[in-house]
Amino acid sequence: MPSSWTRVRVAAAALALVVLPGAAWDGARAADAGPTSPVATTVVLTGPAEAVGACELTGVRAKVTAADGSDVNVRGGLTFTRDAWTLQPVDVVQGGAAHDGLWAPCAEGPVVFTARFADPSGVYAPSVSEPVSVSVVRRQPWLELWANPTVPWGKAVQVVTQYDGFGTAVVARDLHLTVDGVEYEPRLLQPATSIQDTYIRGLDTGRHTISVHLPETSWHLGSGVKTVTVDVLPTHGTFHVMPPTRLLDTRRVPEWCTPEACPPHPVFGTSIDITPTIDRHYGFPERTTAVALNVTSTHAHAPGFLAVTSGDSGAAPSFSTGNLWPGQDVATMTFAGVGSYGDVDVHLGSPSHLVADAVGYWTDDRTGAYVQPLTPTRVLDTRGSPRVGAGDRRVQVVGAAPVPASATAVVLNVTSTDSTGPGFVSARASGAPVDDTSVLNMVHGADRSNLAVVALGPDGAVALRALVSPTHLVADVVGYLSPETGQTTGPLTPKRIFDSRTAETRARAGDVTVQVAGRGGVPEDASGVWLSVTTTQSAAPGHVIVWPGGAAPVASASNQVPGQDIAALTLVPLAPDGTVSVRRSAATHVILDVVGVVDAPA
Repeated sequence: MPSSWTRVRVAAAALALVVLPGAAWDGARAADAGPTSPVATTVVLTGPAEAVGACELTGVRAKVTAADGSDVNVRGGLTFTRDAWTLQPVDVVQGGAAHDGLWAPCAEGPVVFTARFADPSGVYAPSVSEPVSVSVVRRQPWLELWANPTVPWGKAVQVVTQYDGFGTAVVARDLHLTVDGVEYEPRLLQPATSIQDTYIRGLDTGRHTISVHLPETSWHLGSGVKTVTVDVLPTHGTFHVMPPTRLLDTRRVPEWCTPEACPPHPVFGTSIDITPTIDRHYGFPERTTAVALNVTSTHAHAPGFLAVTSGDSGAAPSFSTGNLWPGQDVATMTFAGVGSYGDVDVHLGSPSHLVADAVGYWTDDRTGAYVQPLTPTRVLDTRGSPRVGAGDRRVQVVGAAPVPASATAVVLNVTSTDSTGPGFVSARASGAPVDDTSVLNMVHGADRSNLAVVALGPDGAVALRALVSPTHLVADVVGYLSPETGQTTGPLTPKRIFDSRTAETRARAGDVTVQVAGRGGVPEDASGVWLSVTTTQSAAPGHVIVWPGGAAPVASASNQVPGQDIAALTLVPLAPDGTVSVRRSAATHVILDVVGVVDAPA
């Protein structure tokens, strides 16, 4: 016989002689004793006192005890079933208690658990627990939403969302943030508890309802919704005229640039934000709510538009405050709220260099001047005299227009016409030091106009001059600023209130009445508005007059040039019924965007 078989038989004999520790070997008694009976056991299954959420741990536990009440500790002896589904066996841990992290199904309804004990060694007898029923429900997700109850106009509304999904992630399409019933932004929150914030931008004054909503999902979470209201308060106040202060000039190449690292003519994208800093070193106080800017586009690569907005405005604007034309410098007076970080955004519709000069600002107090809009009054027309050149042309305002002696500044619509060449026009208080910051750019062979807020000299006059090329000038007073008379004013989120392209099949000359009060954020009792007036698809050269009704004044608010879109800002009082009248001297389409409001008299 092979020796290997001998080794096996010897090993088997050795195993037969093994004595368990702690037991005395009594061969005779062992031979006399018969087979022992397994020890009886009891399995007690306990469940949660309340319903549990779908897809959550149930907290179901089992405890196995022997007949004498002692704990049973056996490895791998316990098996659970859930609605007749047998689950993986688990250990009976120290103390006779066991659970395997039993999960509820991802569906609503009762679930029945049982526990079966079976000792692999046979020392203990098998036993089965009484069934335990667990109620499973769709858990309502815990949602919370916070926002400041009041926010000044022009500032972003910070919304904080806290969410507890009980260990479950929610995809972006499931959780929705709405503002006044319109979805603002899909949200993506992480598993378990997550806190996120969102900045809602561009809200008009008034009360807004903000909600976060989780629709009922197809598996285990129920629906949830939380809503808050936010009041966006008007920041209307008084206006402060300031010497023109340059905030931005993209033509200037930084000293660190090289021809390779910094091109001398940067090309901006078709949609770009350029953010000048609005802070103390420019002379703006902390309570500044909005800034008045004269923005000039130069070296434009293609026709386009520009729009100036608060740094908190958010999405690209649906309006324009100026236009871009290759080979032409175009200046536009405009307003913008100051964002949370003291910023103003300039959006470009095509690449162009930009120059931005601040000419004033608003504060939400009474430390500045009030604004009084006027029916346009012409105070200068040089077409019957020599053109204006580099020398000052003094223009008397107080006494020549309904402007009181208490006025500190005047709001002028300045037009260049019959220019001998390109150039620009500057404006300042009579007797003030020369400041050749432009308020208007000239084009040979075309009329150009722009709004200007100009400080008055002690004699109630202003000084105009034309640089580079002589030109004829026309100036119309459309309002004044005074610390004693007038109303508070402030910018609005720009809104389009009239577009003749949507109402007419053909542009035509003539008059049209436009309802303003009660539209575009303008209160019903407003006394005046700041309007951006744009002409487009003009059939012939001409001009547009905007006035509060009645007999039309000899004035203009914007010009018409065939083949070009021309935009200009103006200030106009409202008629008693809240309307303005618009006259086109030649066939053209007209677009009106409201950008600011003058409040009702106190």
